[in-house]
Amino acid sequence: MADESWRLPSSVQQLAASIQEPPRQYLLREQEPLGGNLAGTEMPEPIPTIDLGLLSASNDAEEAAKLRSALQTWGFFKVSDHGMETSLMDSVMNASRDFFRLPLEEKRKYSNIIGGKHFQMEGYGTDQVKTQDQRLDWSDRLHLKVEPEDERNLAHWPIHPKSFRDDLHEYTSKSKRIKDDILRAVAKLLELDEDCLVNQFSNRALTYARFNYYPPCPRPDLVLGIKPHSDVYALTVLLMDKDVAGLQFLRDGTWYNVPSASNYTLLINVGVTMEVAISEPQVNFSHIRVNTDICTQVSLLHR
Repeated sequence: MADESWRLPSSVQQLAASIQEPPRQYLLREQEPLGGNLAGTEMPEPIPTIDLGLLSASNDAEEAAKLRSALQTWGFFKVSDHGMETSLMDSVMNASRDFFRLPLEEKRKYSNIIGGKHFQMEGYGTDQVKTQDQRLDWSDRLHLKVEPEDERNLAHWPIHPKSFRDDLHEYTSKSKRIKDDILRAVAKLLELDEDCLVNQFSNRALTYARFNYYPPCPRPDLVLGIKPHSDVYALTVLLMDKDVAGLQFLRDGTWYNVPSASNYTLLINVGVTMEVAISEPQVNFSHIRVNTDICTQVSLLHR
């Protein structure tokens, strides 16, 4: 029987602690699709920032124009006055860091590999490995269904740290409200019924939270934390950790670095589904990737 141990890689976190060079499965290829300079380029202008308070509370033409511009150019933007308390963002990020610090055997209680063989989306683990030639992401993740709430598979929701479940529930509830506010604003821009996109993309929609953990790599110039991709979801809310860089967006064939910030940042990423559903060619969905750095990184996506 052929050796198929390559199908079940150890956690990247465990791997990173014991090697001098990343294994070949993680190395970038010379002709990488959507590849290019890993170092990236500094952004030519600041990331658009949309004030959700102004956008939601009034018919603020200036804020609406900023939203339209962000949709047409980068396909992503930051949000301010979003109602997400810093203390809550602290709690959910600290809970995620505490989870990834747990012993491997504890984390494996929530594994996304069933019976040691069968991959499922939900749970803790790494990429689904299908072939020996597949390139893998330099990251571990915890992927959880959060909506509809009555369909949550709580067997995959960690009980350690103790605050994890409550923190994630509160965070995703408020993140959903942020997405709904943006969907209503986009509907207004397109002269649609205000709740048209909320009904299509949010009410009873299947959404997930994904915690990404990027361990330090001995050769960060040879790997990517997350390979180039476009989100299929309508909107993704990305919580970026403080003072951490690595996220990159593709525009006109150039990868641009999203600068780090001293405070938590909420980034909204427009997905393929949004562009297709509203048949609006001027809405630009983003290609994104994560370039690993020498520091450990954690990020949280709700989509």
